[in-house]
Amino acid sequence: MITSWINGNGEILIKKTFIDESYAPELSSMKMVMSRGADELYNKGENEKAAALANKYFEAFPNFNFPYDYSCAIYRDTGKNKSEEDAEKQIEILVNEIDEYMQFFHSLENDKLNSFDIEIQKTRLAIDGLMRLLPKLKDENFKERMNIILQPYSEETKSNPIG
Repeated sequence: MITSWINGNGEILIKKTFIDESYAPELSSMKMVMSRGADELYNKGENEKAAALANKYFEAFPNFNFPYDYSCAIYRDTGKNKSEEDAEKQIEILVNEIDEYMQFFHSLENDKLNSFDIEIQKTRLAIDGLMRLLPKLKDENFKERMNIILQPYSEETKSNPIG
């Protein structure tokens, strides 16, 4: 898997095929296999292998081609291994994207929000997941910077949902 699935196999398919939503099931399956593989490695205590698989995940599925959801959970036990810097890089991408999404959702009139119900739910799920992941990180400055961005949205999700 590590050597044969690069950029979602896009370099092979792009030469022959237009990639659209019809590939979503295949991509989701590959993402799930890699995520579960990393989880299994973490559970076995093979943290370096898990971190290598997590890094390959983000290499194979970069945010610019495959927008992040709560994918950063693949680094769930990052505080136990040397992948924290790698995790922080991906987490920061996701946090900044969440901030942009939430600003967009807040810019909409209430009658337009219904069109984005699924996106809003996915974004809230990512916020909740990140708020559980951040305490596991060691870098206090990084955690503080991410919390400053996410905390208002986290509190809003709990007390006063959008729409």
